[in-house]
Amino acid sequence: MSTAPLRVLVTRAAEQAGDLVARLQVIGCEVVEVPLIEVVEPADDGAQLRAAMAVVARADSPYDWVVLTSPNAALRSLSLLAVNAPVRLAAIGPGTAAVCRDLGFAVALVPERSIGEGLVAVFPDAVPGPVRRVLLPRAEKARDVISDGLKSKGWSVDVAVAYRTVDRTPTAPEAALASTADVVLCASSSAARSMVKAFGIERLPPRVVSIGPQTTKTLEGLGVMVFATADPHTLDGLVACVQSIVDR
Repeated sequence: MSTAPLRVLVTRAAEQAGDLVARLQVIGCEVVEVPLIEVVEPADDGAQLRAAMAVVARADSPYDWVVLTSPNAALRSLSLLAVNAPVRLAAIGPGTAAVCRDLGFAVALVPERSIGEGLVAVFPDAVPGPVRRVLLPRAEKARDVISDGLKSKGWSVDVAVAYRTVDRTPTAPEAALASTADVVLCASSSAARSMVKAFGIERLPPRVVSIGPQTTKTLEGLGVMVFATADPHTLDGLVACVQSIVDR
C-alpha cells in the first residue's frame, strides 16, 4: 500500500521560494506554497543604497569590503555595481554567494556557519593605519551582531538599508491549504513572526522546522515548539531535515 507524500508548507516570499520548492519535490514531497512575507523597497525607495554603492564604485572608494547577509541584499546591491569595482565581497552563506556569482562577482569570504556570528568569526581584523571601512547593505530590521562584531575587529561599518520585509496575510483558501500540511519550514525570523500572526500557534502544522538558531530563538520566543533546526543553516540544511522526516 502506497504512503501519501509528506505535505510541506513553504512560507518564503513568492519570488524566493522556487529553488526550495524544486528541491522538496525532488525528494517526493507535496509542497504547499503560502508566502507569509513580501520583500519591498526601503522607505527611501533605495536612495541610501544607491548613494552607498556609487561610493563603492569609485576608484578611490574608502570601502575595503561589502558584506552581504542575504540573497536580497546581494541582488539589490550588486545590480548597482560593475563587476570590476575595487572592493571585496563577503557573503553570509552559499545562497547569498551564489547570487553574487550569478551576477558575475567573485566572493572573497563565505563562512562555514551561515549566521552572523559565523561571518564575524572568520572576518579578518582591520590592519593598523587609515580607517578601514565596510559597507553592510541589509534589511531595514536586522540584528546588529555583524556590525557590532566587525567594529570590535577595528572596522568602521556603514549600514545601508537595501530592502524591507513586510507581513503578507494569506487568503482564506491559502490558510485552509496550509492547515493540511505535515511540516512547515521557517527560513527567517520575519517569516516565523508572520506565520504565528497569521495562523496562531494552535493551527500550525505538527512539525516546525527552522533554518537556524536565530529563527529557532524567535519561534521559541513566540511559544512555538521547534521540531528541528537545520544544520548547516541553509536551504540544503532545511531539505536535509525534511529528508530525515521522509525516511522515518
